[in-house]
Amino acid sequence: MKPKLLKYVFTLLLLLVLKPAMAQDQVSDVIVTKKGEHISCTITREDSTKVYFKVGGNMSSVEVNMPLSQISEIIYAPKPPIQMPSIGQPSAQIQRDDYVPANTATVNIETKKMVTPQKENSISVFAGGAFPVADFNRRTLDTNEIGPAIAGAVAGLNFTHLNKKGILYGLSCFLSNNELNTVPITSKYMYHSDSVWKADKANWRAFGVNLSIGYYKIFSEDLSMYAKFNAGYLSLKYPEVTLSVSSSQYLKFNSATADAFSFGATAGINYRLFQSLGAALEISYLQANCKFNEILVIGETPAIPTNKKVSQTMRDVKQKYQNVFISVGVNYWF
Repeated sequence: MKPKLLKYVFTLLLLLVLKPAMAQDQVSDVIVTKKGEHISCTITREDSTKVYFKVGGNMSSVEVNMPLSQISEIIYAPKPPIQMPSIGQPSAQIQRDDYVPANTATVNIETKKMVTPQKENSISVFAGGAFPVADFNRRTLDTNEIGPAIAGAVAGLNFTHLNKKGILYGLSCFLSNNELNTVPITSKYMYHSDSVWKADKANWRAFGVNLSIGYYKIFSEDLSMYAKFNAGYLSLKYPEVTLSVSSSQYLKFNSATADAFSFGATAGINYRLFQSLGAALEISYLQANCKFNEILVIGETPAIPTNKKVSQTMRDVKQKYQNVFISVGVNYWF
């Protein structure tokens, strides 16, 4: 029994040594697209406009084609030397139908077209215009209001996760800057004092962080659209502005900051330019009801003969933040 046992042990060790060498990946041709994709395949033929190749196992492979205009490089696999099998012995090459080379793109069997593998996560950087609407853009003022906003700028950073059922989840933050429209407030003071008032340049500034949930749809290997609802936190800075007239009378509204809950919606388009990079166009609406408590207003007027009369008041102001963002951006998928 011992010689037979040694024989089994020796055979097992031999298999353990030879198995890694026999399990090496089969060498395949590689097509490098202009978008940076590497497609492992078996090239069957070429003509003046297209290259034809197979993707998949030996028995279940699918032949597809790709225009040469989309291809950056073709890397042909080295051809092994031809070895004639010994007489009376089977060939050592084993045909494996379950073998699929690494980095192989998916093929739609019905349309015989390549399907780009979907990447689930993306980081996007956006920049664009901020356009105030509704109460954030109205031309009439209540007693304690300082004034609406005019068109400004916005910058944002988004993280998005896509699942296979068409649902997306996201986290985003943004900074917006809208110049104060001083025409309504100077007109109001001119009406009450019959004097021509002037105002310094000032800005509404906002920072926000939002969570998102929505739906996306892929129309082609490069084009997709999405819509989502946003909710989160907004911090709005009340502009510091000084109003004055030629007689040296002036009013100074000091700055303040209000925190509020924000909500809105977004619609966008993604277009893939390269394997992991793409461009995006996005339109968003965001609203928040902000309340500023105890804004200090300092008033100064000339008095007889040279002393100045100074007054200080505290005001509570309610201001709606309602902005439409139209932005373009760059996406990185991973």
